[in-house]
Amino acid sequence: MTHSKETSSTDRRDATDSVTEVTLTYSSNPTDSSELDSSPYAKAKNSDTDIQPSRLSLKDLPENLIVLGDVIGQGGMGIVRAARQMLPLRDVAVKRLHFAKAHLAKNLMDEALTMGGLEHPNIVPVHLVRLTEDNSPEVVMKYVHGRSWNEILNKIPQRDDALEASLEILRSVCNAIEYAHAHNVIHRDIKPHNVMVGEFGEVYLMDWGIAVRLDNIDSVPKGLVGTPGYLAPEMLTGDPNDVHIQTDVFLLGSTLHTILTGKRRNDANSIVGALDAAKKSEPYQYESDVPSELADLTNRACSKEPGDRPNNAKEFRHDLESFISLREAYVIRDSAILKRDALISIIKHYKRSKNDEAEIRTLFAEARFGLEQALRLAPDCAGAQEAFHDTLMAMIYWLLDNQHYDEADHLRGSLGHSDNALIARFSDEFLAGKQRSAESQYLKRMAPDYDPTPSRTGRQILGISIMGVVAIACVAAIIYDTMYPTDISPKRLLISTGSVALVVVLAMFIARQWLFANRIGGRLFSTVVFGFLCAPIFAIAGLKGGFSGEAIMVGDTLLVGLTMANVYPIVRTGRWAALFALANVFAASVFPTWAQSGFMLSTAFSAACVVYDWTKREFKYADIPEAGNNP
Repeated sequence: MTHSKETSSTDRRDATDSVTEVTLTYSSNPTDSSELDSSPYAKAKNSDTDIQPSRLSLKDLPENLIVLGDVIGQGGMGIVRAARQMLPLRDVAVKRLHFAKAHLAKNLMDEALTMGGLEHPNIVPVHLVRLTEDNSPEVVMKYVHGRSWNEILNKIPQRDDALEASLEILRSVCNAIEYAHAHNVIHRDIKPHNVMVGEFGEVYLMDWGIAVRLDNIDSVPKGLVGTPGYLAPEMLTGDPNDVHIQTDVFLLGSTLHTILTGKRRNDANSIVGALDAAKKSEPYQYESDVPSELADLTNRACSKEPGDRPNNAKEFRHDLESFISLREAYVIRDSAILKRDALISIIKHYKRSKNDEAEIRTLFAEARFGLEQALRLAPDCAGAQEAFHDTLMAMIYWLLDNQHYDEADHLRGSLGHSDNALIARFSDEFLAGKQRSAESQYLKRMAPDYDPTPSRTGRQILGISIMGVVAIACVAAIIYDTMYPTDISPKRLLISTGSVALVVVLAMFIARQWLFANRIGGRLFSTVVFGFLCAPIFAIAGLKGGFSGEAIMVGDTLLVGLTMANVYPIVRTGRWAALFALANVFAASVFPTWAQSGFMLSTAFSAACVVYDWTKREFKYADIPEAGNNP
């Protein structure tokens, strides 16, 4: 029977306790005491070795340890084949030279020694280095089942989930470069083509063929090496002494650029153009949908001057991880900033429509909520606090401009700090608001005095009375003139106008409780009494002064016009009646015989306007626009 155990110093001191640590095999018997006797613990007392020469022979090893397969890749120096290693049994990749040249053999050996000396999860392990039949080196490496990262990117700008996945891959590449730099190795050829992604998400940085060791830099030959589309400007000299860890930082930035744009950093149609772009290394203007943090990191990493780049791969990785950890906050922030920009735009072109106001309030709510959420997820989320402040300020000023003072004051409390310009604006608006409030209070206080509702019944009684007595007077005058065609005397005018005035005053007395309910009714009372009482008084004056009847009627017509002009806007149509009366005054002045007809027509038309206004037409507050200025 055979057994397998894992031992420790404690196990060796207590063999009895170690019984439960023995792994049972299919052929073992847990109750067989000889199992313990044949265990390593029993034999350890005499010897640390229990392998007998007769139990293991080299003839049991396979004759061909590695069986080559198809070509899976090739470059300028060598070719890579898939292979099968027989002991242990596993898939491997074997790299050989195209031609057995001494300088190529040295380069491949240097690559194998460099890779083999870097034991890191993101660097492909080297299993074996051996010589082939032509004495050229052969490197046996781990076979990575997966795809090239360049194939995954497929020259497409990465966004959303694809961007997040690519950043995770780049983070693994940073880890590999960090480890290499800690061991004084500079890669010099970082790009998506040299990164493999395994079937289970493993990430490997490949192709260390032009990598250099800083402790052996003097032995590296001079010459321009690297990929033109990704080169750092200091690599253009071809001098290995010009290369440093920030050269790899540049290449990491170039790789990030490819992730964001789908293009090479030194993008050109020719090698010469790419080298010229590498020499200039100008900042790149990214599209608006590229996160600003990544755009800034890329441009810093790809700065022409090494001193302007992140100090090392660790610092680059830290900035990258900060974005990854805060990506959700950044996505929310960017969406909210777009809402803020739309808000500012619509406020700028605001046309005071209900639809615009609703859209402004909606955009503000969305922008504010998004920015607050981003700040909750990441209090130091770059640009979010500034955008939040701009959003609040834009909305506060809009509210002030549209006299929503309480809302503006409430939002001001969310700013978190004082703003001198805003304080001055609020001070001005406060003073103006106090003035408007005083005016509003005055109007509210005066409104009951100018409310036409309480005097409506009184006005209707008065209007019907005026219409009736005027109609009767006009008919009586026509009948009298037909029966007694003589000139109208002042005495006759005194009787007729006095009778009309007596009826009107009697009607006003009956309606006094409604007419004197407020100031508008009192004003109406005084105006009507003045108008109708002036007519008989004017007749007495004409009688004493020796005026003709025509002259007195012209004066009475003028009184009708002045009275109707004075009752406007209580009688909204009063201005038309006043104009009609004045027209008749002018006609009677030119044609004295028109005096009686003009007086009767003016009186009848004015009475009709009063009745229409007070009984048929709906009265509105707009009818007395100057009420607040008439205490």
